[in-house]
Amino acid sequence: MRKPMIPSNGLAAGLAVLSGILFACCMPGTGAGPLAWFAFVPLLLAARGRSGLISYTCFNLTGVIGSVGIHIWYPDILGQGFGLFLMLASGLLYGSFLQFGYALQEKFRSPLKALVLPAVWTALEWLRFSAPVTGEWWIEVLAKSQWLSPAPLQLVSLTGFAGLSFVILLTNNALAELIAEGFERRRLSRSSLAALLVPIAVWTGGLAALSQANEGHWVRAAAHSDMVNQDSAVQKLGGHTAAGDGYVADTPEMSAAIFDINAELTKQAAGNGPSFIVWGENEFAEYGTEGIDRLKHLAADVHAYIAADVTWRSGDGLHDTALLVGPDGREVGKTAKIQLTDGEKTYGFIPGSTRGQVFETSYGKVGLAVCWDRHVTGIVRALAANGARLMLIPVDDDFNGNAVFPRYAASDTVFRAVENRVAIVTGSTSGMSQIVTPYGLMAAASPINERTYITGETVLGDGGRTLYNRWGDWFAWVGIAFVILLLGSRIASRRSKS
Repeated sequence: MRKPMIPSNGLAAGLAVLSGILFACCMPGTGAGPLAWFAFVPLLLAARGRSGLISYTCFNLTGVIGSVGIHIWYPDILGQGFGLFLMLASGLLYGSFLQFGYALQEKFRSPLKALVLPAVWTALEWLRFSAPVTGEWWIEVLAKSQWLSPAPLQLVSLTGFAGLSFVILLTNNALAELIAEGFERRRLSRSSLAALLVPIAVWTGGLAALSQANEGHWVRAAAHSDMVNQDSAVQKLGGHTAAGDGYVADTPEMSAAIFDINAELTKQAAGNGPSFIVWGENEFAEYGTEGIDRLKHLAADVHAYIAADVTWRSGDGLHDTALLVGPDGREVGKTAKIQLTDGEKTYGFIPGSTRGQVFETSYGKVGLAVCWDRHVTGIVRALAANGARLMLIPVDDDFNGNAVFPRYAASDTVFRAVENRVAIVTGSTSGMSQIVTPYGLMAAASPINERTYITGETVLGDGGRTLYNRWGDWFAWVGIAFVILLLGSRIASRRSKS
């Protein structure tokens, strides 16, 4: 047997830095998703046989470097000082997840050992994603690295994102163990080889699921990116009334200008024969005013359903609202935004109180939502549970023209579609407009921060409910229970020895 594989301190730090770079590069901002399957292998090799300050430094080097690359958009959204602080804080949080999981893992033997770090990461990542406050802005999860990899992405229809994060960490763990065992003992770890059967099964099952991706009823859709928040000519017509990440059309002149830009994009898109057209989250008019009448006439002229974003003052208060108008010029329905940003709350918007309301169209049931609603798994899940085959979502990913954040937001659209097997169309004031199939394939996507329209065809959701749609985050709760059992066993073992 050769001596244990323990790199020098300098090499260990270098390996940790490499893992941090790979971690950042595999996420949607860069888009090199395949790197995720081995991004943490250098770190796990660096940590082997170590404890104390060097171990702490390695894990946090990976976490902080990864966080800086992943959350490079924070300063544009949350301000320079607070944004930089949160980049560092989230990096230390990533490092603590990895270090705690690895330390607990070292207390167990194969075959259970390979599952410990993935389970700890999955449990803590999901708790952070779901917790109040942190869940509003710490929306990035390891599974998002696969948003452009349709085969493994199909797993989320069963487990949600937690299952995919687990499999990615499991693969990293198994690869690191194979390398270390091969160096130290000149043999292959059987438990690690067995663990690698899991990602193989996930990819194989995903490819099998994708063979059905073209089955069903097709519909052609279109969406806009109107860029009105970054158009100085439009902004000069209003009073620069900000509501979170965008501006509200606070004068008739501004409202008319935004309508005219989108009407022209609609007419251009209509030449491709879409049945549904989605505008961005531009709050172009107040519900019940002349702007809404113009929208209805436009829908009748192009003979298509149009989903637009408006302000609506109900008996409860002011709402940011998605409004759907039919090809006959009549209102089909409206849904108030549920998940508001702090800026929207400060402006005076209040969240909608109705979750899961769907509307009948000639193509089946359709759900409406607005922007940040797609980042919350339960909102889309409720719409799909009530039979929505298609979701129409006006969004706004402006944030000072940041070109990185829109990819993270777009990845959430893909995940919500696959989790619930529902087609989703998003139109944007900036960022990326998308037409996404129930299998997470992007039938069309716009360039980021460019005024344009897109058209494409998607299969409608079949109205069936996935395992995830029925059972929700069951996999995450299993992971949490597993970690609690592991901790309980360690505490019991220590007490029995004392």
